[in-house]
Formats: sequence, structure tokens, C-alpha cells
Amino acid sequence: MRTVGGSGLGLSISLEDARLHGGWLQVWGQPGAGAQFRLTLPLTAGAS
Repeated sequence: MRTVGGSGLGLSISLEDARLHGGWLQVWGQPGAGAQFRLTLPLTAGAS
């Protein structure tokens, strides 16, 4: 399990995936407690 921050590359890739596939990326968290991310993609191409 990770106890320190990452490079942020995964977040960048996830955001690009969301844009390319018509989905969205949600982020929430609290300072000092970390963050959570949810990548949502449509089931069919072009749907949103």
C-alpha cells in the first residue's frame, strides 16, 4: 500500500481517457487525508 503521493501521471491519463470517450472524472478529498477519483465512461461510443 502506498503511503506517499504519486507522480500524478495516472490522473493525467484518466482525464485524457474521460475526454476522449465522452466521460467524466470526479475528484474529492481532504487536505492531509488523501483523495479519491472516479472515472466514468459511457457504455456506448458518443453517449454521455
